[in-house]
Amino acid sequence: MKNDNYLYEIHMIRALSCLLILVIHVTGSYYYIHDQHHEWYTLLLNQMSRYGINLFIMISGFLLFYHRKIKGFQAKHYWKSRTSKVIIPFLAFTVFYQIISYLYSGHTNFAFSIEYFYQMLYLGEGFYHLWFFSLVLQFYLIFPLLQKWVDSPKQWNIMLVGSLIVQLLFLKLLPLYLHWEKVYVFNWIFYFILGGYLAQYWTTIRDWIQSHPKINLALAFVVLADGLWSFYRIRLIAEYRLENMIIVPILFIVLIGIYPKIKQITKLDKTLTSIGEYSMGIYVMHPLFIYYGAFMPAFFWHPAAIGFAFLFYLIVSVISLKIFEKVPYYQYFIPIPKVRNNPTKTNTQSYSGPSYIAK
Repeated sequence: MKNDNYLYEIHMIRALSCLLILVIHVTGSYYYIHDQHHEWYTLLLNQMSRYGINLFIMISGFLLFYHRKIKGFQAKHYWKSRTSKVIIPFLAFTVFYQIISYLYSGHTNFAFSIEYFYQMLYLGEGFYHLWFFSLVLQFYLIFPLLQKWVDSPKQWNIMLVGSLIVQLLFLKLLPLYLHWEKVYVFNWIFYFILGGYLAQYWTTIRDWIQSHPKINLALAFVVLADGLWSFYRIRLIAEYRLENMIIVPILFIVLIGIYPKIKQITKLDKTLTSIGEYSMGIYVMHPLFIYYGAFMPAFFWHPAAIGFAFLFYLIVSVISLKIFEKVPYYQYFIPIPKVRNNPTKTNTQSYSGPSYIAK
């Protein structure tokens, strides 16, 4: 029996977001292995998957503010959890991937300097995917302040509009005058706050969209049409484009609306729930295997085999996480949920969601 407190829709969205990011990285590797050339459909897959990061940020905001709404905010527990489940894994994997890069190339850019640590710890340049850890850490640093200002609908409305204005300024004006980096937290602040805003009205939103499948279908068409039109015009659907500030929230709602259909397919539902729970672990591990993609046989990177490559990297990433679960204290250096002795209790409380971040 499913527990009403468990956020099944959110875990499904987190799983799909994880899979979208994996598609980006697999098709990106295809691009470089083929001398920076895409087939039209590998490029389409790469670009249509660009919503994954934005959705992850919305989920992170949703879970943090939802937990605050249900359980309140306890600073000691909050910082203890962030340290063990985010900060330590970020530092560990920064060192790990720097070692892997050195072993692979024989070159290291290590330098005991402020610039080096700025690049590694703030820009997240320890490896190409670690910038997202830095971004999420910034959200976690400002969340204790943000959660003090959201005790009424009026405060939420002000916060939402304010985040919208700030993000627009950072995306449109800042690049004209200052150096711009995608890791800047205010490039994404609207998605984070919007996720929290939706968490305040979770039951109402979920029940309404799931009871109006025709409206949900129309919204899905809007998202698809926007993506295809952008791809047709400029072959690009960047994560930070302004249109996403409308399209991503619509996509978030659409995915909530389709969950009842997913739930009817039991195996698919269980698979997505599992991927959702292991999403951050998959996120940090899969680049390790993709990094050695050049050593795979030629047929592996054939255009027609791109789906096989995707499944291969998903499976080996999950297997590696299952192996990690055999290591004592694994939960302190790799961001996957701790295995519990009583499996019937793992899905009984939505609070467990924020314990391991959405990526």
